[in-house]
Amino acid sequence: IVQFQRSYAIPAMWSGILLLGCLGAALAAVFAVFDRAVLHWYHRQRTEEA
Repeated sequence: IVQFQRSYAIPAMWSGILLLGCLGAALAAVFAVFDRAVLHWYHRQRTEEA
């Protein structure tokens, strides 16, 4: 991204930023599903207490 910024390749820079943002959102979703699968007992207990 920095290389594209320094060479004034603005569309390539923004596409890199967008790609990293999408990758971060996808990883967050994967980890949320993994969290629910591994800690299902914890989340069930919290909903029963509320």
